[in-house]
Amino acid sequence: MSGKRWLLLATGICGVLAAAVVLVSILVAISAYPGFSWTNNVLSDLGVGATASTFNSALMVGGVLALIFAVGLLVAKKGVLGKIGAVLLLIDAVMLFGIGMFPETTSVHIYVSVAFFGFFPLAALILGIGAIVNKSRMFGLFTILLGIIAILPWPITMGITATSEAASAVPILVWWLVQGVMLCIPKSK
Repeated sequence: MSGKRWLLLATGICGVLAAAVVLVSILVAISAYPGFSWTNNVLSDLGVGATASTFNSALMVGGVLALIFAVGLLVAKKGVLGKIGAVLLLIDAVMLFGIGMFPETTSVHIYVSVAFFGFFPLAALILGIGAIVNKSRMFGLFTILLGIIAILPWPITMGITATSEAASAVPILVWWLVQGVMLCIPKSK
């Protein structure tokens, strides 16, 4: 197996693992949080109290995996748009790590949280256009659609709840998973 193939495989695995670690850990933390409400809590409430270590460490591990994923994409993506999109994903991964590092009881938390939810839609738009330019029309449209879906909960709900956060996070996790799997499967020549 060539060095580039190993890089794509490792990158893809990190994308899949990032999505899985974040999703499973959030669900575990929710199940352990007494009285958690999708409409009265925010996901960051899981980062304080009894579920703090599960939630915060998962976001930091997920952030590191997403960072490795983004660095691999930076190397793998073709064209300027692909590179810019990968850099935005890299910043997004750092923000995810920051959400876990700085729980909602810190003044930094709101900034890293808003940045995390804001960088992915922008990255998705740029990556999607880049994919279309590079003749991957369906994946490009899929990526743009997920970026749009990720931003829609905010103007629709006009508030921050666990529901709006989850509705915004799921498209991010889906994109990591799909792009990760695509990188793991060798392209036929």
